[in-house]
Amino acid sequence: MARLLIPSFLLVVYGFIPAKAQTDLPPWPQEPDGFKGVQFGWTEKQAKSQMHWGRNTCFLFRGRLGCKAAIDGGGFTIATRFNFDASGFILATGDFPSEDYEAVRDMFIGKYGKPYNIAESEVQNRMGATFQQERLLWIGQRVQISMSRYGSTISEGFFMIGTIAAFAQDLDNEKATREKALQ
Repeated sequence: MARLLIPSFLLVVYGFIPAKAQTDLPPWPQEPDGFKGVQFGWTEKQAKSQMHWGRNTCFLFRGRLGCKAAIDGGGFTIATRFNFDASGFILATGDFPSEDYEAVRDMFIGKYGKPYNIAESEVQNRMGATFQQERLLWIGQRVQISMSRYGSTISEGFFMIGTIAAFAQDLDNEKATREKALQ
């Protein structure tokens, strides 16, 4: 698998917009209060009653509990991770085959409406091949969704749906990691 050359994964893929800029956004009638029936703020136990993930599928990572679940995309699998912190469910991320990007994109647009922003660019792998990237971004008062045709590899697409606070926390963690690496 070829890795994409993305200078800042969070800034490019997540497309985070600071909270103060969110007050100028148009209303988002389909802004979700959770993902796949799991409400933001629910505990892992509450979420497990909805998602039924198996044993040994939850793990601690960077102070968060992450629980894996496979979601049927209608002929392909979406590998999803539900993330919990002390406040409960805050974020879901998922990987899917990049060749099924259009199907996942259409599912998200059908459920969440027209994206706030669609950006296209070229990405390049280590072998120098270029690919047409598409990134979609939905932003609300409480929730943000980002999706891209290519995530960390050209064979997998990526999405992230979570609270604005979770996106901000991930951006802060990424910034701290970069700063530590430069020291």
